[in-house]
Amino acid sequence: MALDLVTLNQLPFHEFVTVTAPLFEHSPWIAERAASLRPFASIGEYYAHLIVIVAQASAGEQLALIRAHPDLAGKLAIAGELTDHSRLEQKSARLDQLTPEQFRVMTALNEEYRTKFEFPFVICVRDHAQEGIFEAFRRRVANDRAAEMTEALRQIGRIAWHRLQALMSSKPIQLSTHVLDVSVGRPAAGVRLSLWRFEGGEWKRLLETVTNADGRTDVPLLVQSELVPGGYELRFQIGAYFAARGVSGGSPPFLDEIPVRFGISSGGEPIHVPLLVTPWGYSTYRGS
Repeated sequence: MALDLVTLNQLPFHEFVTVTAPLFEHSPWIAERAASLRPFASIGEYYAHLIVIVAQASAGEQLALIRAHPDLAGKLAIAGELTDHSRLEQKSARLDQLTPEQFRVMTALNEEYRTKFEFPFVICVRDHAQEGIFEAFRRRVANDRAAEMTEALRQIGRIAWHRLQALMSSKPIQLSTHVLDVSVGRPAAGVRLSLWRFEGGEWKRLLETVTNADGRTDVPLLVQSELVPGGYELRFQIGAYFAARGVSGGSPPFLDEIPVRFGISSGGEPIHVPLLVTPWGYSTYRGS
């Protein structure tokens, strides 16, 4: 369900709470307090109110909010009992694909952290790649309890921001591309391309596909749950495309495979990476 600001401001109290409560894990009291502050002039203002509500909550409420979050790759995840938001968020960082050794390390870190602080380790996984989560876990377990409560609440704010963006966005959160043959002013159909992600010190191929009559792929390259922060590369087989059209780009072709390397810092918004190409040059940009 995608909302606009006008609708958000006009929802009946109980419907407003039902729709917006999932922004914060198992803590509907935040939505209940926010409802009375309407109307909001912007989504940014609404979010600012949410952060103030959490900051002004009692210490007991803040602790309960932190404790409402599940362990990463913990018992609830194994049992399939995470909320839909948490399940997709943990999947986005591939926490559902840990190796046996990674799972052992994660379990030990969870236990060490909970024993020391008496609440779970909370991190906005959409802001981190899998390796960064392990690094933050090891670094933060050395903090004192006050510092970790502050950091946990900050991370919860980031989680809420991504969930809010998804709630208020009419655009699907996905990675897409579009190839345009600007030499003839039309979409480039039949371009073979592959998508790669930098993992563990090397490039891993995620998929291969081909553009359709509109110059796009039939399905998104990645959907929200797969948008892991990190380094990516699209490789377009442009030499073969122009050769199939009988257009000479030289021998060998001036442009053969075009790599477009880019980074994803957050999985909370749509990312579009188009390619505008001729036999002799190309350009790209960050779209949405």
